[in-house]
Amino acid sequence: MKKTTTDWISLAKYDIDTVEAMLSAQRYIYVLFCCQQAIEKVLKAYIAEQGDEAPPLIHNLVRLRQLAFPSGGLTCDDDFLRELSAYYIHSRYLAEMIYLTDVSKEINVGFVATKTRELFQWLIEALS
Repeated sequence: MKKTTTDWISLAKYDIDTVEAMLSAQRYIYVLFCCQQAIEKVLKAYIAEQGDEAPPLIHNLVRLRQLAFPSGGLTCDDDFLRELSAYYIHSRYLAEMIYLTDVSKEINVGFVATKTRELFQWLIEALS
């Protein structure tokens, strides 16, 4: 496995561990953000492992899935990836923080975290 791939995986594992910490602390905005980040980084690990170029600097998980699995193979609902993509935060933008604050009150953050952990685990095992 390439060093770049293992670096992406390490960052992704840090984010998935942060999901647990933020869930315990009831910091739901950051639970959602770290769910998005964990899946983004593990998909970028796939892209890094398959090619010679760095993964693109994008946050759209559906597009990253398409790049990581160009011929299919990822059994994941794109609707879930779209949902996670919406939780990406441009941290300096107040409107996004307000949006995520409102969203986190209306959704089952624990369910999103659980579904993210399951997808994360599947991706890590498939990459190994």
